[in-house]
Amino acid sequence: MFKYVRVVLKILPLLIFEYFAWILPYSINPKKYPFEKRFKKVQKLIIKVIKAFNIVSYDETYQKFINSKDPNRNYVIFCNHMSFLDPLYFISRSKTPVTFVAKKEIEKYPFVGRIIKILDGEFLDREDNKKALRTFMNVQKKLASSTRMDIIIFPEGTRNKDPLNSDVASFHAGTFRCALKSKCPVLIASIFGTFRASNGKYFAKYNPVRLEYIKVLEYEDIKDMNTEQISEYAYQLINDDVKKAKVFDKEKMKLLNKKHIN
Repeated sequence: MFKYVRVVLKILPLLIFEYFAWILPYSINPKKYPFEKRFKKVQKLIIKVIKAFNIVSYDETYQKFINSKDPNRNYVIFCNHMSFLDPLYFISRSKTPVTFVAKKEIEKYPFVGRIIKILDGEFLDREDNKKALRTFMNVQKKLASSTRMDIIIFPEGTRNKDPLNSDVASFHAGTFRCALKSKCPVLIASIFGTFRASNGKYFAKYNPVRLEYIKVLEYEDIKDMNTEQISEYAYQLINDDVKKAKVFDKEKMKLLNKKHIN
């Protein structure tokens, strides 16, 4: 609980000010403002928010990738999901604009929901197949458009409730359809550690977060596969890497927090 009080005291006044200054008007009419401008505005705020959670970043391979990738191509990024901080962390560490596919319920969240609207994100209704199909058709169009944006999808559909003791949750194969249809490159990535920063039951002062670039799949690599096969392949890559991340996480927790490790 103390962790949340400390974070709230740090960022709540900032969020209230920013909410009325630009988050609210930008989210009501995002097309009024250039996408690049919207992303930079959001990123500047998110970096401050992430800092309040005492996160220590380990993402050298991911940074190396985004520094070398073709800026004229849109990527669809598939990653495991651990916390509401995952999309915010991606925003804070990106050098080019990113947006997200989020579950429908998040649209009502006063902060994260409006941020996703500002970034032209999509909200997915898994209970309605027609609406879900329409959502992923919109994703395909955005990936094929001239607007430079990478789109992040969490194929588990929900965050892992017990990340330290369980494997990555199973993937929804249908989420990979947009990668096939858009023919855009697929970035497979993994994340670990955000759950600790956002959960009050962990008391460590510093929170290591590892964001790992695993592999890029070009359309030629997956064109003869169906969505089930792509999903299984991506799952194996991510789950194997998360196992490595757990070992890495233990080492960094000991290094960063010499006392009060939970």
